[in-house]
Amino acid sequence: MDKQREAFEAWVMKHGNYPRRPELKAADCSYHYIHIEGEWRAWQAAQAVQPGWRTIESAPKDGTEIFLGCKDGSMTCATYSKRDKRWHGDIHDPCEWATHWMPLPAAPSTKEKAE
Repeated sequence: MDKQREAFEAWVMKHGNYPRRPELKAADCSYHYIHIEGEWRAWQAAQAVQPGWRTIESAPKDGTEIFLGCKDGSMTCATYSKRDKRWHGDIHDPCEWATHWMPLPAAPSTKEKAE
């Protein structure tokens, strides 16, 4: 197992609400549970974007989906609601404890070959 996946699974065990280590499917190395697979993809995206978190004060509040880091150590993809004046994300809805953010990477081109 590579170091990035080991770090992710250690984070999941510490911050997630999971009774045991996340299980991988043997065929494609994705996680059995879709919410853990989603967190893994967000983790990878955060590592691929320019290094370093940005303070939440500089985050876009125009409906752009971003990757949030929250006070409790959790991370989630989220958008800002001008109506509610809150961040709404996958894990915390609403995420009231956001402290930092990172942009998400661009979606893959439909012209690229699937691996």
